[in-house]
Amino acid sequence: MSKRFLGFMAAVLCLIGITAAQGQTYIYSVPINPWDKEYTGAVRGISEGGTWAVGAGGLVLRKSGTTWNTVDLGLAEYDLNAVRFVGSYGWIVGEKKAAPDKYKGVLMRTIDGGINWAEISLSALNLPAGTAFKDVYFADANKGYIACGNGRVLKSTNGGANWTEIIPFPLGSGESYRWYQSVYTPDGVKVRLTADNVGTVDSTLGGGN
Repeated sequence: MSKRFLGFMAAVLCLIGITAAQGQTYIYSVPINPWDKEYTGAVRGISEGGTWAVGAGGLVLRKSGTTWNTVDLGLAEYDLNAVRFVGSYGWIVGEKKAAPDKYKGVLMRTIDGGINWAEISLSALNLPAGTAFKDVYFADANKGYIACGNGRVLKSTNGGANWTEIIPFPLGSGESYRWYQSVYTPDGVKVRLTADNVGTVDSTLGGGN
């Protein structure tokens, strides 16, 4: 299961310890990230290995040893929601912060461990205006999914170079599209999605087709 934390809930990432002194117990916190004070509240997603983090205003952080460094991908107009790595392959997804094209999704991809990143254009899919990209998950270096707004899910079978669109639940009368917030797949076949506006957990055993 992904260890991604979508939006940090604590004001400061910390280590919690308990110590006894003079018969009393105290709770204390030790900040473990040098960027806490500057970026608290901005971080929205962290990679499973804990070496990459992304957040509001195009924030990208990479850990080197015990130090976190910012990586400028030129995405200041976007809020970045999730980052995922499998080996040297990595993906970042997010959404545009303001008009024009508010909430339009953005996808960045690396194949060399984050040394170089490139934006993957998905204009050929003709997604509805304002289709945000909320989460990304790859079972391996080939098979992955993006959870989107407007009831969309995107699927790739070649490491994120190309994508197809899936609409798991087409609209019925009086219904509203699910806004998918997270996606998980252990093998590229079994897929689980959560949606916030209708409060559902959707699952498939057939690869999302």
